[in-house]
Amino acid sequence: MLAVEGLSASYRSREVVSEATLSLAIGEVLGLAGRNGSGKTTLLRAVAGFVRSSSGRVLLERQDVAGLPADARSRLGLRLLHTEHQVFESLTVAENLALARHLSGTSPAAERFVMDLLPALRRLLPRRANLLSEGERRQVAVAILLVSGARVLLLDEATTGLSEENTAQLIMAIRTHCREVSGAAVIIEHRPETLERACARVLFMSGGRIVEEIPGESTDLSRRLVQLYFAQ
Repeated sequence: MLAVEGLSASYRSREVVSEATLSLAIGEVLGLAGRNGSGKTTLLRAVAGFVRSSSGRVLLERQDVAGLPADARSRLGLRLLHTEHQVFESLTVAENLALARHLSGTSPAAERFVMDLLPALRRLLPRRANLLSEGERRQVAVAILLVSGARVLLLDEATTGLSEENTAQLIMAIRTHCREVSGAAVIIEHRPETLERACARVLFMSGGRIVEEIPGESTDLSRRLVQLYFAQ
């Protein structure tokens, strides 16, 4: 589905991601963990085309898209959720979702399907986006990506500010979406319990490099992540 081979990227003339390699199978949700400044966000932004890569390849269904701008990658279904979110503050939640459906050409059934996956959003539909909490804005931003039919989701801390119940609901929605559209997802997440619930594998980054892969179903995932977070 997605393969990243030897990807390196710099920020303000400093290499932030160094020779990152990962792969995603259809239907897979991959976790990305690491301390602040380890290169996680820059890696996702480089894969999505928002940060220029200095070397390496990004293969989307075997097509190398590393030379394409972010909007072209987005049209191919490679979509990034980042800290700024993709929510129009002057519109209501319902209008944001309708606009996403209109721009992507998906059917009304796609929006109904997402509402079934994320029922907590129903009460927010008439509310203007600028009145939402941080957690609610993140839920809406993820819903916009799902409604648009994105094939590969790159999600940077999508569950921040959410309750345990809403986090579980969002993770289930992401997993279900990946199965339904034959897609995949990478999620940056700090909470081990969320990674255990969501991911088949977790990659840990340090100093701009992917230094370890941990099976998501491992009973030692939480313990190993704590060891890696506090190493040196």
